[in-house]
Amino acid sequence: YAWLSFAVILIATLLTWFGRTLMSVEVVIWWLFQLTAIQGVIALFRLLDIYEKARLYDTLRAGGAKLSEIAQGLRNGDYIYRTWFFDFIHMAFVPITGAYTLLLSIWLAANVFNLSETCRDIFLYNFFDIPNVIQLSIAKLVVLAAAFFLFRYFNYLFKALFRFFSYRRLRRKTGKETVRPNEINLTLGYNVIGIIVWGLFVILAFILLKIPKSGISLVTAGLATGIGFAMKDLLNNFFYGISLMAGRLRVGDWIECDGVQGKVESITYQSVQVVTNDNCVMSFLNSTLFANNFRNLTRNNSYELIKVPVGVAYGVNVEQVRKILRDAVLRLQYTDKYGRNVMDMHNGHDVLVLFSDFGDSSVNLNVAIWVLVVEKVKFIAHVKEVIYQTLQEHNIEIPFPQQDVYIKELPNNGTEKK
Repeated sequence: YAWLSFAVILIATLLTWFGRTLMSVEVVIWWLFQLTAIQGVIALFRLLDIYEKARLYDTLRAGGAKLSEIAQGLRNGDYIYRTWFFDFIHMAFVPITGAYTLLLSIWLAANVFNLSETCRDIFLYNFFDIPNVIQLSIAKLVVLAAAFFLFRYFNYLFKALFRFFSYRRLRRKTGKETVRPNEINLTLGYNVIGIIVWGLFVILAFILLKIPKSGISLVTAGLATGIGFAMKDLLNNFFYGISLMAGRLRVGDWIECDGVQGKVESITYQSVQVVTNDNCVMSFLNSTLFANNFRNLTRNNSYELIKVPVGVAYGVNVEQVRKILRDAVLRLQYTDKYGRNVMDMHNGHDVLVLFSDFGDSSVNLNVAIWVLVVEKVKFIAHVKEVIYQTLQEHNIEIPFPQQDVYIKELPNNGTEKK
């Protein structure tokens, strides 16, 4: 805070040069009180932060968690049952205290010269006052800012608790330790919590700023014309969004729409954001998904049937090819980080080598595999490589289209050999 202190002293010096000696002294005294308050809040914040890391991090690391997992979990509120008090200090207490210490420091500086009553009147004075519409004062703005930080913490707290109890209930129900993001629908609950919390904040703001119904009607009337033209599409997307959040789509699902496949990153009341296989971000309006009958690739069992075409020469024993290809592909089986097999071998699914067609130069086969959608791109490339190597090892020819050209007669270039 050296530069801030330098700026305050510079301002006080300029005020003295312009004959405002008393005001310059007030500024210096205010900064002494303010700097003391800032340092006190920072000291408390740092001590609590050290205590949190010493207790929380050591406990979680003793349980086998990595630092990256702990940091991500703290951002998501996974440890809310341990961190609710520290989160309150970080998200609400520190900024609220900072806002009120500003007024307190000014009041204490004014009280040195018995100007506390004048200072209080300035804080409570409505500098923006439209009768029956809105009233603004410094004190009201500070209270509103403090309420914002408090409601922001409540929004985070209730969402984290909802997430924690939802995951715990699912773990007890399934008996699994690890839960995939798309196994549970949190979007609708998050939005309901957000609407309730911020709705209460808006109501409090209306009461605090003394905004009557007439003021709201005035603003609404001014926006009515523009809203009227856009309301149809907004309402359509809004209700489609509620339908999606109710369970038809979840964050983490893989979908296909308009020939584009990707992972759902977020679901809002107007659009769905998808990250495609090539890591591009695309947004689909909710009405677009319904109009184009999107496919949810992971909602049923997270597996997709993939057919890898391969051609072998005529005269090859197809049954032998079927056996060696199936054995080669089965050796590629592995599990992902959630313990799921990359190839589904249950529910009647298997690795099949199917006769497809008689080609111009080859017997066409299809290697049909049920593959995890999230592993599809990498795994299918590996399957193709293994198919090629396996056929090479068994000296099985992979024919390719070719054309022979026979030259019957060379054209005469007009010269004779002598």
